[in-house]
Amino acid sequence: MVKKYLMLLLVVALLVGCTNDAHEEEQTIEEIEAELLNKSEDVFNNLLNLNWEKVSEYLHQEKGLVYSPYSNVGFDDDLHFDKEIVKDFGNTEEQYSWYWAQNDTEYKDTPNGFIENVIKTRADLNSSKYEVTYGQITFNDSAYTNDTQINTINEEYPEAYYVEYYHEPKDLMEHDGKQQALRFVFEKIDEEWYLIALVRGAHNP
Repeated sequence: MVKKYLMLLLVVALLVGCTNDAHEEEQTIEEIEAELLNKSEDVFNNLLNLNWEKVSEYLHQEKGLVYSPYSNVGFDDDLHFDKEIVKDFGNTEEQYSWYWAQNDTEYKDTPNGFIENVIKTRADLNSSKYEVTYGQITFNDSAYTNDTQINTINEEYPEAYYVEYYHEPKDLMEHDGKQQALRFVFEKIDEEWYLIALVRGAHNP
């Protein structure tokens, strides 16, 4: 009887061990890339649609979201938002400082205004607005080779990966300096990938 009981315990232990091994099996880099590309696409589309509640679903309850106006994330100009704050972005009239211009003036706007006037559209040298189209998407690498700031995402978040959406104007003569990158930074927490930072890159604010 004792022998049967010990055998039963051994079988249970082996099954639990196998289950844990399968659960903790690490993803391949190809699997991570595929998953984060899909998540980034969903987050990006919800940003364009001003669906902040859906965006907040990708945030960790404790980490929230960091927004960096330029590629050198980790400096004092980063903004830190709780998950619940992001969830209610569509209803707020509070204005935040999303970046500063070359003459040190701040660009302040509501979250919705920031998406509409910076992420979706830009102004050319004649102050005429044009649509920003993100034609290049890269994984954990930047297509933005003319960035005026050093990209510090990997240094600031060594356990994270990012997906970059990059806009390069078709007419560089007319829109020179209007390149823009939007990076979605993800970190794995408790077996789930969470959006922890949104990092903008721009040659000219």
